[in-house]
Amino acid sequence: MKILRNNEGMALVMVLILSVICLAMSSGILYFVTQSTRISGSHKRYETANQAANGGSAVTFQLASSRGDEDNFNHPSKLALDNLTIPSSDVGGVNCITEKLLKNTVDWDAVCNSSLSIDKLNSNTYDMAFDLGTYDVYSKVVDTVPGNTAIDTGLIKNAVVKSDSGEVNVKHLPYIYTIEIQSSLPNLNERAISSILYFY
Repeated sequence: MKILRNNEGMALVMVLILSVICLAMSSGILYFVTQSTRISGSHKRYETANQAANGGSAVTFQLASSRGDEDNFNHPSKLALDNLTIPSSDVGGVNCITEKLLKNTVDWDAVCNSSLSIDKLNSNTYDMAFDLGTYDVYSKVVDTVPGNTAIDTGLIKNAVVKSDSGEVNVKHLPYIYTIEIQSSLPNLNERAISSILYFY
C-alpha cells in the first residue's frame, strides 16, 4: 500500500518556524532596550556638558560687562574658577579682548580671530579658557555691534543731574555680542557647543 499524503513532521516544522519568530522578536526587544540605554546615556553626558557651557556663559557675560577691564572683572578667586586664562588679551601685541568688546567687528585688528570654530589646542581660536569641575570651557566673542552702554561708575541714580535741569536722557542702546562657548572633557567624548546673543 502506498501512502500518498503524509503529515508526519509538520509539527516539527511548525515548532521551528515559531521558534524563529520568537527568537526574532526577542532579539528585536533586546536591541531596542540596548539602544534606548545608549541614547539615555548620551543624553545624560550631553546635558552635563551643556550645564558646564551654561556656567561658562555666566563667566563670559561678566567679562563682557566689564569691557575686558581686569579691575572690574571678578577674578577667579571670587568665582572659584581654576586655570582662568584670557589668551586674547595679547595676540601678537594686540589686546583682542578689548578690540572685541569695544569695537564693531569690522574695526577689529586683523590678528583678532572672528571665526565660529574653537580649537582647544590653538589658543588663538578662543578668548578665554577655564575649568569648571572636570570640564574645560572655552569662549570667544565672534561679533560685536557697539551701543552706548558704559561700565557702571556709581553715578547712576545718585542725583548727579537734577530732574528739572533740562538734561535729556540718552536712549539706551545695548552692545550686542555674539559669543561661542564650548565645554568638553579632556577626551572630547562629552562636548557641548553654545551660540549666544548677549545684549548689554
